[in-house]
Amino acid sequence: HFDYFFSGDDAKMHPALVCRDELFGNRLARLMEHTGVTGIENAIADIVEELKFWGHGHSDATPLIFMSDGGPAIRALKKRLMQELPGKNTEELAAKHQSASNGRAEEAGKTTREHVRVLLDVIRRKAGIHIGMTDALATWAWRWAAMVHNRVKITSDGKTPHARLKGRACRMELVPFGERVS
Repeated sequence: HFDYFFSGDDAKMHPALVCRDELFGNRLARLMEHTGVTGIENAIADIVEELKFWGHGHSDATPLIFMSDGGPAIRALKKRLMQELPGKNTEELAAKHQSASNGRAEEAGKTTREHVRVLLDVIRRKAGIHIGMTDALATWAWRWAAMVHNRVKITSDGKTPHARLKGRACRMELVPFGERVS
């Protein structure tokens, strides 16, 4: 499930791509320079690598269904990802004017955006600095918010998305966002 969310005060500024995997519940969130596919080759490669980490995109993997609304920018991105991932992947569109039909992406995007706001507000308060959505820290906040969800959010089955994917709990030590690690 894919959708764009906007993190700036302006409704079209600072788009973030949010993806939620239906099988395991994993999330991917990336702050993008713009919507669409022009000039985002590095982002495409990064997203493909994440999907492969989740077990998708291998020649023997189950075909993927790429779900989103019908917006031209998100459809172009999905089509590009489908070209990069082997297999008979297909596109599915949410019902027009029915955001609930892409509810998994909607929920993932809203909660990830709120998590990002909290992460950045903590840094702003502790460091006494302004962090804008064009700052590198904001880019990392989007990635971090999704990654933390995947590794520690226990869901109704008592497992995290990571545990469902890997068959065991995450053993990585997590450091609070923005802390110095030496």
